[in-house]
Amino acid sequence: MRKTKIVATLGPATASDEVLARLIEAGVDVVRLNFSHGDHESHAKNFARVKAEAQRQRKHVAVFGDLCGPKIRTGELGEGLVLKSGDEVVLVPEGHPGGIGISNEECFTDVLVGDPVMLDDGYLAFEVVRREKDKLVCRVVTGGRLKSRKGVNFPNTTLSLCALTDKDREDAYFGLDLGLDFFALSFVQTPEDVQELKRICGRTGVIAKIERPVALSNLDGILAAADGVMVARGDLGVERGFEHVPAIQKRLIREARLRAMPVITATQMLESMIQNPTPTRAEVSDVANAVLDGTSAVMLSAETAAGQHPVAAVRMMSRIIDAVEEDPFFEVVPLQFPSATTFTQAISGAAVSAIANLDVKLIAVFSQTGETARELAKHHPRVPIVALTSRLEVLACMSLEWGVVPLYCPAVSSPTEMVQTCQDLLLENGLVRTGDRVAISMGFELDGPGRTNTLKLHVIG
Repeated sequence: MRKTKIVATLGPATASDEVLARLIEAGVDVVRLNFSHGDHESHAKNFARVKAEAQRQRKHVAVFGDLCGPKIRTGELGEGLVLKSGDEVVLVPEGHPGGIGISNEECFTDVLVGDPVMLDDGYLAFEVVRREKDKLVCRVVTGGRLKSRKGVNFPNTTLSLCALTDKDREDAYFGLDLGLDFFALSFVQTPEDVQELKRICGRTGVIAKIERPVALSNLDGILAAADGVMVARGDLGVERGFEHVPAIQKRLIREARLRAMPVITATQMLESMIQNPTPTRAEVSDVANAVLDGTSAVMLSAETAAGQHPVAAVRMMSRIIDAVEEDPFFEVVPLQFPSATTFTQAISGAAVSAIANLDVKLIAVFSQTGETARELAKHHPRVPIVALTSRLEVLACMSLEWGVVPLYCPAVSSPTEMVQTCQDLLLENGLVRTGDRVAISMGFELDGPGRTNTLKLHVIG
């Protein structure tokens, strides 16, 4: 049973119901709606399609909205500009004459002479040589053809831009009304960026996308504020340098696991499959190494949103994960977790230790908040974790957690009823057979959720 989850982005390539059905059949656990494209009507339609198809296939598929953030882009440039190294160019606010327009003029006050400017995912590079009123005079360091609406990055500059734009606020309120399971926030720089979105979202989770070097300086605070993290390797590579991304990826995955929060590894994982039916060997190794690092999920972007082989990309991702996880030498980097400070943490750690050398089929956990399932998942036990809950919002979010199988369970209270209901559901869903041994984690005789206090070894009979 695959433990690392798969995230797929919807787009023109997944517009038909048939393709969407095949994506979910192929193994998609979480669907991403990219608010940088499309409108509310199309996102609402896609959300309904995903939930209906997941229900038809008796699966729990989470859907999240990826908010745009203050992405800075070039303006309209017609056929584009051919720029040569050493050329002098002028950046101006979009719509102003006398230079190359960029979409956010607030950043002009933050940039200093000598700062680098990266354009079109780093394919072109400028250096600021002079600042004038509403102008940045730059020297072209790396030339090429610059086209319209290409991304602009200021790697060494802390920008006085809020990660949450007016459009993001509108999209967040729309997503809440729609019933999205969580949001991803782009270009996070500080914990306050995450907190501002959480004030809108309430109990709906927020995934912090790490794309800017300044976010790494504020990482502890950002992770404390967020409900999960995404290693957004595209802009991160442009801003920090491609050669630093692998180590940053490992660090972010490690820090997320230590905090029992999900982590998504994203961007260009199977990029060549946008056009080709098979990936490169390097891409396969990239996905495999993310699995070995211990990521909760790997994400497909353009591969499923606009690629020619969206279903094949999901199947390939699943094959790679299966091959790594089933390899006899597979072992996620072990972590030394801090001493338990709650009973839930203590029970979760004890459960993983107890089954390490026992013939146990799975760990079943009753979890009304998802906390216990997350605490178990951070240890990456060798057997699946079945999360039993009556709360639909928790079921969907568990779809992102490493090794967790979400399963709806009606509310039960007594220990005897919990064990019997657990056994019935596991048998009904084909997760166990008579005679299998399972570990059951549950809580009772305490008020409120998050009160796991019991671990039971049970033989299915």
